[in-house]
Amino acid sequence: MISQPDSTDPEEATLEKPPEKEQPPRIDPLIGAVISHYKVLGPLGTGGMGVVYLAEDERLNRKVALKFILPASADDLVAKKRLLREAAARVVPGLSA
Repeated sequence: MISQPDSTDPEEATLEKPPEKEQPPRIDPLIGAVISHYKVLGPLGTGGMGVVYLAEDERLNRKVALKFILPASADDLVAKKRLLREAAARVVPGLSA
């Protein structure tokens, strides 16, 4: 769409962007899902290797963090080893109890 100012000089014509359509919120299918005995409550963060969600351990009635490896990292041996080290340590950098 081209709009022109009041003057008749064509060099002053400007391109106008059409109004942007409002995007519906993206719905994460994991939120509310129960995986094993963990109910996924919401996202905590995303990194280069995976996505971390806040979840509730329904057996022990406590909050936990669940990390899901991204498909792009699924075949990455370094990413898998790091994920296993984090799980074994039961401590995830950047998260506090």
